Amino acid sequence: MRTYLRWLQVAALSLAVAIAAAFFARLLLSPATGEIVVLASARQPDRIGASTVELHSASGWLRLGDFNATGVPAAPGTATLVGAKAPIGTYDAIRLGGRSFPATISVRKTALETVLVAVSQGLPAAGGVYAGGESVSLGLNELSGQMKAMPDFALVDQFGRSFTRDSILGHDAIVAAFHTTCRESCPIYTGLFLQLRRELPASVLLVEATTDPWTDTPQVL
Repeated sequence: MRTYLRWLQVAALSLAVAIAAAFFARLLLSPATGEIVVLASARQPDRIGASTVELHSASGWLRLGDFNATGVPAAPGTATLVGAKAPIGTYDAIRLGGRSFPATISVRKTALETVLVAVSQGLPAAGGVYAGGESVSLGLNELSGQMKAMPDFALVDQFGRSFTRDSILGHDAIVAAFHTTCRESCPIYTGLFLQLRRELPASVLLVEATTDPWTDTPQVL
């Protein structure tokens, strides 16, 4: 009888060890995940049909989740399409509504990644995907009309070369006003620009535009 009880104890202990080992193995083999939420907004109240949201990486497409047909409010209001966990890493595209869009989406373990999809006439809008907190804020500002398209302009730089809207399009740019006869705040701005030039990538344009073009000719500049 004692031998039988001992055998049962050994069997129970072995089973418990096997279950624990399987549990920890599953934890080790499961990829670390982070939180991601996909929002939708529009220039004016709209609606988007039911769809699946997928993310793309070097490993292929990952199904993030599904959503039902839903109303989409005008910016800055948003509608939540999907909230889910995804393996941490960087994704280069998102697909929904039968369309895929390039986007740099970074899923991290310690931070919520937010993605905003602009909706127009019931569909995700081309070029309307914003990933990350700052980009989402930018997207909401654009959709709500708080940011206006840059108008056409025609200027010349200090070398007498043409400087137009096309010179800036496609670049991040910081623009400040100045004039050469300013002796107080303008030198401070120019000094700040010199510091920024050392710290920012060369792709970022730093532009100072004179408010006194009659005095500040290319020869003076």
